[in-house]
Amino acid sequence: MITRDCAVRLLTAALFATGPLLSISASVHITAEQARQWAISMPQPEYPESARRRGITGSGFFKLRVEIKTGRVKQITTLRSTGDKALDTTAIQTLARWCFKPNVLPSMRQLDPKTKEPLADQDSFIGVPITFTLAPAPRGGAKHGPYPVAGKVPGAPGFVYNPYAHGKQVLDVRGLEPGTQMRDPVTGNIYIVP
Repeated sequence: MITRDCAVRLLTAALFATGPLLSISASVHITAEQARQWAISMPQPEYPESARRRGITGSGFFKLRVEIKTGRVKQITTLRSTGDKALDTTAIQTLARWCFKPNVLPSMRQLDPKTKEPLADQDSFIGVPITFTLAPAPRGGAKHGPYPVAGKVPGAPGFVYNPYAHGKQVLDVRGLEPGTQMRDPVTGNIYIVP
């Protein structure tokens, strides 16, 4: 049941999975670990307020076309929609800001030697699954510097109590490094991942 004081749990499975992000040929693929190592910037989408208020959730799959020389995303294709325009738009706008180290991604030709793509030696593809879910809530945490540290949820690794929700909201921070600054999805205030 989704209520008003639900918290956002945003999982970007591509960042935490161990399997292939996009299997382009039978034998060669880019893993989530490789993508993380090659990344300069992989910002996470903010849950759209309009979708959160309506209790909208969804999972989609997006294909990034990245220019190898610059590491910049050139094009994003929706392979599977989340089912909601606001969620898809947010995912695409965020993925457009992803950036990879120049000259490290494998080319499309390396991934698929039989490709007929005209820029197969200059571009790479990376597939990214994104899931937007709403999770019910609980507690707050300690203060650390100018921002509070979210409190860990006992028995639930990767979940923390939102320090701004007075024990009424749980947030999913699986895969994030301790010390990462995150923005509270409701107030927009920053908190620290423990």
